[in-house]
Amino acid sequence: MINYKIFSNNYNNKTGLGKQTLSLIKQLKLRTKLRRTYEVLSKIIPIENLQSKNFLSRINRHLFNLLYFLIGTLSTLLSKDKLISMSVVSPINSHAVHFASCHLYALKKVYNNFLLRLILNPTNIFYVFLEFCHYKNKRSINIFLSEIEKKQFNEVYGLTKARSVVIRPKLDVKFYNPKKDMYNYGINFLNISHNFKIKGEHIINDISSSFPQNRFFIVGEKSNKLEKENIINLGVNDISRFDFNKYNFFIYPSKLDSHSFSLEEGFINGLIPLSSKNVGFSEIFS
Repeated sequence: MINYKIFSNNYNNKTGLGKQTLSLIKQLKLRTKLRRTYEVLSKIIPIENLQSKNFLSRINRHLFNLLYFLIGTLSTLLSKDKLISMSVVSPINSHAVHFASCHLYALKKVYNNFLLRLILNPTNIFYVFLEFCHYKNKRSINIFLSEIEKKQFNEVYGLTKARSVVIRPKLDVKFYNPKKDMYNYGINFLNISHNFKIKGEHIINDISSSFPQNRFFIVGEKSNKLEKENIINLGVNDISRFDFNKYNFFIYPSKLDSHSFSLEEGFINGLIPLSSKNVGFSEIFS
């Protein structure tokens, strides 16, 4: 008898992946695989600041992912468990939920010298190799969050004989923070981008130049480069406690994301969403 369990390298409710993992556990009522190992390993290799760009933090995260992947793969070879896995570091033969945009597709779209970045960065090679293996593996199911994400994989890796399904994610209501006074009139725009460079930097800069009387607020890394005086960086915030009432529009122009939880949170909190048709979230409008 096959036991289905959920495997993730993030059980933190401060990130999209962590929220989706916890939501899926509750919805499917499945047990988790190696969660205790995750907790012990994260104490040995500190990864408390998941969003940090600090060099040591990134090294810790990469080392953690590699060891967690190896332990997970070995564990699945020694047991009958079949995993629904939430990350690119999913063990081989798990049903992979392709949570984020296709890594190789993102490299090609964002960087002109993407081949150089791919070759010189072992992490990029590791991620691309893993997502290719999962995508092509006939013994597992590819689970995409949007049709757009599925097309990204098809574009860079070709067709696959593995079964592929598109399932729109559903977050637990506890991760939302709806207010009673919705749809306030005003001129404040909000954008949530962990990495501003790949999630609309040039578009936000262009819009802010066209409308200098408006203010554009960015939630994300303090290291995000801002070129205009009317763009204000709010730094990293816990969105589950964020006060959306100060804002009126939510801009999400990313060309890469398979699904935007932050845009959905803004939508639920009464903000008017402005989204590119090239992101997975736009499918909800059609």
